[in-house]
Amino acid sequence: MLHGVAISLGLAAAAHLSCRLAGLDSREAKRITTELAAYDLPLSLPAGIDIDDVIQRVFRDKKFVDGGIRFVLLRALGDAFLSRDVTLDDITEAIEALR
Repeated sequence: MLHGVAISLGLAAAAHLSCRLAGLDSREAKRITTELAAYDLPLSLPAGIDIDDVIQRVFRDKKFVDGGIRFVLLRALGDAFLSRDVTLDDITEAIEALR
């Protein structure tokens, strides 16, 4: 997967998680995905991508520190924070939402 594709999908997943876990308004999340789409960036996982493979890569990412995942979430556009409260179940659900 190209790096830019992974970044776009990660932003879409983070917007989804931000709605669920940080109180981001769904209209603001939609604004993020609308902007990504305006540049023809992908918003759904390509067919054939295995979720377990994605999860394994998350654990090799720089966001995985000391046995936990650091994830940037948004309370609102322009109000980002680093969360250590995102669980593996949360990530799995966000990846599923990209299908």
